[in-house]
Order: sequence, then C-alpha cells, then structure tokens
Amino acid sequence: KLAEDLLSVSKIQPRFLKDDKDKLDVVKFIESFVESIEPYAILNKHAVIFTKEDNMPTIQIDSQMLYNVLQNLVSNAINYSPEETAVTIHVEKDGADFIKISVVNKGKPIPQEEQIRLFEKFYRAESTKKMKEDGTGLGLFIVKSLVESVGGKVSLVSEEGKDTTFTVNIPVNIGFNA
Repeated sequence: KLAEDLLSVSKIQPRFLKDDKDKLDVVKFIESFVESIEPYAILNKHAVIFTKEDNMPTIQIDSQMLYNVLQNLVSNAINYSPEETAVTIHVEKDGADFIKISVVNKGKPIPQEEQIRLFEKFYRAESTKKMKEDGTGLGLFIVKSLVESVGGKVSLVSEEGKDTTFTVNIPVNIGFNA
C-alpha cells in the first residue's frame, strides 16, 4: 500500500500528468466507479449511493486522475464510518465552469484542529489511527495534489451531529497548470 501511494505521489509531478484528457460523461463515469467499488463496500458492510443533478456537462479530464480521487475519498469514507451506513457520492454543477463532487459519510467528526492538517503528506488524524491501524497518511494528500494540479479545490466539513463531507470542485475544461 505504501509503495502504491508513493508511486501515486510521484505521478502528481506535472511531467507525469497526461496532457491528453478524456472527454467524460461524468455521470456514467461515476456510475461505473460505483459498480467497481461496490464489492469493497459490501465486504465492509456499507452501501454506496450515487445522486446527481440533471443535465451534467461532459468534462475534459484525465480519467485515471478522477478515478484515483474518487477511490481515495470513497474508500476512506467506507473505512472510517460505522458498519451498516451508506456512503453517498453526489455530483452537481458549480456555476458554468466547475462540477462539484461530494463524498458524504456518517463517520465520527474530525476535530477542527486536525482538519487543517488532514491534507498534509503522511498526516493521519488520531481518531483514524484507532479505527484503522494501517494507513500511509498519503491518500488525502494525493487527492488534494491531483485536484489542485488541474485548477480545482478540495474542502471538508465535519462537525458534531452532522455527516462528514469531502467536496472536490473540478473545472469542466481542464488546462493543466504545469
């Protein structure tokens, strides 16, 4: 797992990002992603629910990059939320130039003081170490790095009494800023 994550980190470097982007129907892409991660979710006693806004645009993006972002966020949501709960992926337009993908789970809230460090390389929140001992602390760093490399943003909302939501805003037409 560490070797895979370190390889992913090295691919974030601009020279490794694909210059050619795939034209994706983001709804079909996420539906396919949900099918691929469903066995993992079921094995861990979760359901993955996909909701979407109507009339989503086709986007230009490196499909492997988007897959890696979704895989990290959704597998974390599965790993760090109570069994028999659902993980929801929601996609919607965010203005004319962005799409917003949210991954929502019922996990314990992440303390405010840890939220700011969560996207740092090798950082793992104390509460997650107790729930799952293995982990590299690279997944969210990879997500943030990949999303920012294409001009997007990642955010997190995690408060007591509410769901934990990771949100990714990605440009519809990506121009790599490398």
